[in-house]
Amino acid sequence: MHSDSNTAQIVKALRDAGCSVNYLDPHGRRDSAGIPDLLVGRNGVTYLLEVKRDAKSKRTPKQETWHANWRGRSPIVVLIPEEALVAVGCRVKWSEPGCTHLEMHDGTCAP
Repeated sequence: MHSDSNTAQIVKALRDAGCSVNYLDPHGRRDSAGIPDLLVGRNGVTYLLEVKRDAKSKRTPKQETWHANWRGRSPIVVLIPEEALVAVGCRVKWSEPGCTHLEMHDGTCAP
């Protein structure tokens, strides 16, 4: 499993919102090839997400090389579940203190 403790929370939030989520390196080898952590699909669009522990976390040299050579959509760096949801087209609305409600851009909703 990945060493970033927030990865499991991010994956759960994305799956709860109806996204397909795959770990690109299911064994969590952080130096494997520099590829992003997650492959996410939502409404026919594919996203690459790089999960970081905190804002001070930096890309590894292998990640820098991978990013520089990648010709597709750039991976999105996320720290928390809400950032991941927004990155794939969900909006987070706070309906009351301590309670979240996700409103999707396509008009559907998920609890």
